[in-house]
Amino acid sequence: MSRLILSELEPDIATLHIYTGVDCFHRNDFESALVEFEMSLALDENPYARFNRANALLALGRYEEGFRDWNVCRQIYRCELGERAKRWYFAERRPIWRGEPDVPVIIVHEHGFGDAIQLMRFVPAVKALAQSVVLDVPKPLERLAAQLALLADDDSEGYLAPWFDMVALQGPTPATIPPPPYLKPDPALILEWANRIGNGGRRRVGVAWSVKLTSDHEHPNAKREIPFEQFLELLPFDGELYSLQIQDRERARAYGLHAPAFDDFADVAALASLMDAVVSVDTACLHLAGAIGHPNVYGLLPYAATWRWLNGNVWYPNMKLCKQTTPGDWPSAFAQIHA
Repeated sequence: MSRLILSELEPDIATLHIYTGVDCFHRNDFESALVEFEMSLALDENPYARFNRANALLALGRYEEGFRDWNVCRQIYRCELGERAKRWYFAERRPIWRGEPDVPVIIVHEHGFGDAIQLMRFVPAVKALAQSVVLDVPKPLERLAAQLALLADDDSEGYLAPWFDMVALQGPTPATIPPPPYLKPDPALILEWANRIGNGGRRRVGVAWSVKLTSDHEHPNAKREIPFEQFLELLPFDGELYSLQIQDRERARAYGLHAPAFDDFADVAALASLMDAVVSVDTACLHLAGAIGHPNVYGLLPYAATWRWLNGNVWYPNMKLCKQTTPGDWPSAFAQIHA
């Protein structure tokens, strides 16, 4: 009888450990979060506990374990694949790549644009191992991705490698992460944008203040975007301001910012390269400025920043990270730009 009661309670207890772990995570107590997620997994193997444990390991800089955990989770729970990978896996019946050498590989986009830009650095290593590599990415990333490998089409054959699976198979550590720059702005686009914006002689600052928030960023300690008026008020730079984001263009123009329309991220990369400084919240623009090796980038981060910006910023070593000292305190982050 006691075992029956325990069995009935186990799922609730397992879920409680996940909630507790997430709360620890958002207080930057990653060691405690890891313990909670492991306790949940001991009671009930499920993708949410494993996914969160992977994030805790990554936050602690244990990349090889963290990405491996992510990879195991995805291999067991293929329903968690992104929409592009689902098409290949379920409709086209492509097998999943397990790291086999000398086979064709289709690297498939998943998650956000920023994730893709961050992880593109690992494509050359896959090309060195595989027979051939093609990339299946959304249209806004195509021109950027094309400098690394051919783009996939409906006739592409090969083993599937979603971004995070691809990285997990390489077992990265903080010491082996390929450094920037690993993407280059198109010289023709740089010239085109230079002609468009002219040479006014003033300092040019590229900015991004908003993101497309999803449910996993709704914790109050993890709010990544900054109210537009507050961003402008706190920004310490004088000069011409250029919006490097696609949203809020009309609003930005009403406040005197240059807010051009972009075809894709290749345009953003070219314009960012012409800026004297880039100031951005945690969004694809920040990853892109880091990926092209821009020498003067300031990343504005919430108190509960994601694992990508922890552990000494091994992903973009030259970027200046300015993180809230208490939850919601954006002035404390901007103060670090002044410092």
